[in-house]
Amino acid sequence: MPLRRSDAEEIFPTDNVGSAIHEMLGQGLLRRHDGDSFEMHETVRAGLEGNIAVGLRNSAHLALAEWYGRHGLLSAEVFHLDKAGQHDRARERARAAFLEGKQWSALAAYVTRHKLVSPAEVIRIATGLEKVDGTYLLP
Repeated sequence: MPLRRSDAEEIFPTDNVGSAIHEMLGQGLLRRHDGDSFEMHETVRAGLEGNIAVGLRNSAHLALAEWYGRHGLLSAEVFHLDKAGQHDRARERARAAFLEGKQWSALAAYVTRHKLVSPAEVIRIATGLEKVDGTYLLP
């Protein structure tokens, strides 16, 4: 997911984000997405992540999860909670949102893989009168 420098500075206020961006751009590890945001290929991210201490990696993922959660990007929050080792918390967030009919398309694979809801719960939600993923479903 693209991330703006200002967002990265908010997430990691004690790190030299500007210097890191400059260096990573120069090394070809980061690229500009648009005028003020950047992105990194998943292979690069995984390689860099594998070279940092577990505690630092977990705290970075936790900071990202909290930021994404505050901004309503639930699938990214769940992803980073999982990466931070907060598996139970990630599953609780995904299950609760799914049962509320939020972000089904983004959470479906995760919810299914971890068997977080029963078929009966899915049917109850899908046949209810509440919106699912912002849309009314007609049984």
